[in-house]
Amino acid sequence: MIGSDNPLSAPAADSENPGFVQVRGAREHNLKNVGIDIPRDAIVVFTGVSRSGKSCLAFGTLYAEAQRRYLDSVAPYARRLIHQVGVPAVDSIEGLPPAVALQQHRGTPTTRSSVGSVTTISNSLRMLYSHAGSYPRKQSLLHAAGSDWVIDIGPGAGDEGGRLVAQGKPRELSTVSQSRTAPYLARFLG
Repeated sequence: MIGSDNPLSAPAADSENPGFVQVRGAREHNLKNVGIDIPRDAIVVFTGVSRSGKSCLAFGTLYAEAQRRYLDSVAPYARRLIHQVGVPAVDSIEGLPPAVALQQHRGTPTTRSSVGSVTTISNSLRMLYSHAGSYPRKQSLLHAAGSDWVIDIGPGAGDEGGRLVAQGKPRELSTVSQSRTAPYLARFLG
């Protein structure tokens, strides 16, 4: 979202529109009072330079609040056994479903590395598909050629980051001049 009149911004979310997670006033670590509507039931990618606030928004704000809400429903004894991440610095979050966080492994990636192998998602997906997975007959294969929605945080790192630069569908975001992610998307999408 570039300003409030950005054509790439998400549709206004409210309690009548359950299709979005609404974050208002996120100030965790690098974030500077970020307000954003994130589509639910979509693959959403957070982009930006190192130290721009991507992890602060994804883990420090969204996951921390989802975990806090979940733990409120758990017996006090069980809460003691679960590592808790703390309450995020945010004014409000609406429409947030329960969440699972995937940890990133800080190793040296190889030519055979993938998103699944540098996070813990590959083990979870392997278990899920082995128990419940089947591919519908006569369906064309799905390829992970892109995401449904891209959120670009930045524009720089540290004190220069923590702001919402742009958000939207990958093809739309590829034309935003302020986005450092746009040239990569444009090249990928052709």
